[in-house]
Amino acid sequence: MTRRTPQALLLFLCLSTIGCDQVSKNTATAFLSTREAVPIVKGVFELCYTENRGVAFGLLHDFEPTALPWVLGFGALAATAAILVYWWQRRRASLLEQASYAAIIGGSVGNGIDRLGDGSVVDFLHVSGWPIFNVADVAIAAGAVLLILAKRQAPAAPVSDPPAGFDSR
Repeated sequence: MTRRTPQALLLFLCLSTIGCDQVSKNTATAFLSTREAVPIVKGVFELCYTENRGVAFGLLHDFEPTALPWVLGFGALAATAAILVYWWQRRRASLLEQASYAAIIGGSVGNGIDRLGDGSVVDFLHVSGWPIFNVADVAIAAGAVLLILAKRQAPAAPVSDPPAGFDSR
C-alpha cells in the first residue's frame, strides 16, 4: 500500500458512512413514514419509522423544544470538531484507531445533517428491547467499540525508572 492508501480508505469510510446513512433515512422516510412497523424477524427486529427530536435513544425528548435544536446542533458541532482535531493529532496511530474516528465522524455528520434540516433525526431500526436507531447511530457505536479495541491493542507506554532517592520498598 502506498502512503496515501490508508488516508483514502479512511476518507472513503467516513463519506460512505454519511452516504449510507442519508440514503437509508430517505428510503425509510419514503417507505415507512406512513406505515405500521414492518417485521423482519418477528419479535426480534423490525423497521419502524420515527423522528427523534432528542438525543441518542430518545434522551432529552422533554427538553425545551425551541432551544433543543440549537443546543444539540452546537453540541454536535463542537464534539465533531473536537474529534476531528483529535483524529488529526492521532493520524499516525493504528489503522484500527483511525477507522474508529472515521466511523464516529461519519455517524456524527449523518445525524448532524438531519438536525440541521428540521431539528430531528430519522430513526427506523428497532431491535426488541432497544430504542429505535439508525445507520449513523450504528456507525458511532461501532466506532466507539473499535476505539476501545484499538486502545487495548496499543502497546503500553514504557515505564520509566523511579526518581533518584525513591525507595519502592
